[in-house]
Amino acid sequence: KLSYSNTSLTLTVVCAGCGERVYDRYFLLALDKQWHSGCLRCSLCQSTLDSHLSCFCKDGTIYCKEDYYRQFCVERCAHCGLGIPSSELVMRVRDYVFHLRCFNCQSCGSALQTGDLFTMQVGYVIQHPTVHSVCNRCILKCQLKKKNPHI
Repeated sequence: KLSYSNTSLTLTVVCAGCGERVYDRYFLLALDKQWHSGCLRCSLCQSTLDSHLSCFCKDGTIYCKEDYYRQFCVERCAHCGLGIPSSELVMRVRDYVFHLRCFNCQSCGSALQTGDLFTMQVGYVIQHPTVHSVCNRCILKCQLKKKNPHI
């Protein structure tokens, strides 16, 4: 709502969550609506989203990252850990699924294509598997350096 006076323009901000006026200096903006920091919540788990870096919205409903991925993403990328929507093209290697942009050699950065030879290293960082791929060209280069360190 905007209210006008003769001398100035004042803005009345109403929280979309509780319907009360927002008097705070800062407020959150999601779905083109203003929210008190404690009123912006995930529609599924009800956790407050004021301390999150982002929230996710679909069909007018607000979700935390975990619930959004659980609801709408079939799998997570083995490299970056982000969700992969079912409509996105992927690369699959054994039990692992990758975004196309994430399926590249960790040594030289070249994109790995279907049919390319590569090696995968699987490690765990904070309970999530991380997968790093290295192309055959970099593996051979590394093996040559080990055999002849003067190269």
